[in-house]
Amino acid sequence: MSDTYTGDAPIKDSKEDFFRRWPFAQRVAQTIAGHIDPGSIVIGIYGAWGEGKTTVLNFIEEELSNHSDVVCFRFNPWRFPDEAKLLNNFFTDLINALGKSLSTKVEKLGELVSKFGTAPASILGRGEAAKTLGQLLSSVELDKLRDRVERTLKEEGKRVVVLMDDIDRLDKIEIQAVFRLIKLTVDFNYTAYVLAFDNDMVSSALQERYGETDSNAGRNFLEKIVQVPLRLPSVFPASLTRFCFMSIYQALKEAQIELSEDDIRAFMRHFIDGLQIRLKTPRMAKRYGNILAFALPIMKGEVNTVDFMLIEGIRVFYPDLYGFIKGHPELFIGDEFAGRSVSEEKKKTIVNDIETALARLNSGEHESAISVLMALFPRLNSAFGNTEYGRDWDVEWQQEQRIASHSYFARYFSYAIPEGDFSDMDLLSFIQTLASASPEKISGSLKQLITPETADTVMAKLRSKGRTIASATSKNLALAIARNGMLFPIRRSIFTLKGSFSEAAMFISDLVANIPDTTERFSLACNLLHEAEPITFAVEIHRWLVPKRKDDLKSFSTGQQEELIKILAARIKQIATQGTPLITQFSEDIPILMEIWSTCRSSTETNEYIQKIIKTDPSLAVTFLKCYLPIALGIENALPFKGDFERTDYDSAAQAVKPDIIFGALQTIYSTKLNVEGFPYSDGTLSDERIAQQFTWLHNYVRQNAQEQQEPPEGANQK
Repeated sequence: MSDTYTGDAPIKDSKEDFFRRWPFAQRVAQTIAGHIDPGSIVIGIYGAWGEGKTTVLNFIEEELSNHSDVVCFRFNPWRFPDEAKLLNNFFTDLINALGKSLSTKVEKLGELVSKFGTAPASILGRGEAAKTLGQLLSSVELDKLRDRVERTLKEEGKRVVVLMDDIDRLDKIEIQAVFRLIKLTVDFNYTAYVLAFDNDMVSSALQERYGETDSNAGRNFLEKIVQVPLRLPSVFPASLTRFCFMSIYQALKEAQIELSEDDIRAFMRHFIDGLQIRLKTPRMAKRYGNILAFALPIMKGEVNTVDFMLIEGIRVFYPDLYGFIKGHPELFIGDEFAGRSVSEEKKKTIVNDIETALARLNSGEHESAISVLMALFPRLNSAFGNTEYGRDWDVEWQQEQRIASHSYFARYFSYAIPEGDFSDMDLLSFIQTLASASPEKISGSLKQLITPETADTVMAKLRSKGRTIASATSKNLALAIARNGMLFPIRRSIFTLKGSFSEAAMFISDLVANIPDTTERFSLACNLLHEAEPITFAVEIHRWLVPKRKDDLKSFSTGQQEELIKILAARIKQIATQGTPLITQFSEDIPILMEIWSTCRSSTETNEYIQKIIKTDPSLAVTFLKCYLPIALGIENALPFKGDFERTDYDSAAQAVKPDIIFGALQTIYSTKLNVEGFPYSDGTLSDERIAQQFTWLHNYVRQNAQEQQEPPEGANQK
């Protein structure tokens, strides 16, 4: 077990007293030891859970051990299932304590006590518990036991002190039984009870039994039993905060995490402004330190340490709020208020929802909670203040592993790397091995790192570190990624980016930009386009290698750009001649492949190629047209689907092959079915025949328009 991960054990040694409880406990113990009156006394140590009641009892016991005339023993009421056994074991523990401390033999006292263990089963029922206990305690044997104990204590000059703890943790019936025991035994001379409990909780439990007509009966009963009620001294807030910071420091030390001065200041400021107000007891401080001692080693390197300690602080000090944040990420990292001003209506929604979650806090706690929330989730400042954070902050938050980042939010609540995410430490280890690794070795590592589920995350994180990679390493890494384009799933939509497929190509272009020498950079670009697999990945790499802006640092000369595109065109032609038609291998990418081939080499070559494969199989004419269908979004479900074949699609296809070639193939399949009056829009499904009809209608219109130079009739589908 970690040295910093301590159980909830109270302090036993006064030398470890951090909150100056020892002077209080010492005075209580000395008062008991110096009590001259032979009558019994009951002292109550009142305090909430976690305030240190058990520690004070330990200190009292420590001090009483210095007084030879005191017999002190701890009685734990948790161990006994019913009142008869509670009673029997109380006296058994008493006699055992006397036997260890007195010079007089106490065997006969033990014999008297044993008689209580044979009480008839008929009188042990819960319904008759009070009567049963009264009967047992009023027996002749008890009178004999009381007389014998009192006489022995008087002869020996001893006083018995009974320490009882955790009474407030019992259930209500058990609490009632314990106080009946105390009430009926409190008239023993030379005895003292020191009871530690939360008086509000105990009063409430007693109220249920004695408060049928009096609303204060529970408290009044307690006042009759406890003769000296003592409130546990409050912990000085500064001492409690120092104790908490000591626990945090130990947790960080154990996890071997060193915070920068800026991080230390930021954490302390947000802790004091946002969490300190809810730090009430040493137990809470210890619990917070234990949670960090457990969690920090697990999440080291995977999250922002300051953010993680703060959200764990919310977990400890504002548990309801923690659950609310976890269950409502849209309110804290939602896209709807990123990158532009938040509407007043949206602000009200965010504020109202969060205010509802904070409704049970007092005004000071409420203000503190808002403070720490805005520290963790800066965009809340647009709802609770006037500061806006645009989308450019998302990159910074991701690089800093902040909880405000979409990429990291879920990680803070799982103590693990969520499914589909990827370990930052594993990625760092991979990057550290790059300097001495060949492209072949890097390829092997990539295949282990990247899965369809993690590809997007891995590439996004690699891209964030792209400009920090040395030029020599950049070359080998770029080649390794280019050779493994099949590792990156293509996520097609109406948008131009294709998920990790595009991210990987963009990352390669960043790596190429790391090469300072222009000649070496161009040589690497050529190698990448020669070796990238599949060919579609080479095309995607080219897309990002040759930016639109001429002043971009990654730009190549006009002559170099021509050489690069020729490499692609030559590869496309070579693949086309290897057997399987391009339109069945790369159906989604045919438009760009055919455009590169026809533009860089000759449209005659693409015409001949398409004509040849269609002549072999006329049905491939429709397959070819399908490659040019646009992607649209459904109105009801926003899912992508293939839209109608439109004029722009016709023109794109016509750049690759003469339309007459396609039209001729369609006629051999559909004949007169191609003749329709108006443009044949799809009716929700787009059959091969309907695609053929749409192409034919557009083909006839283009030919007619070329002859008559007139606009299409109203309603024609064109762009």
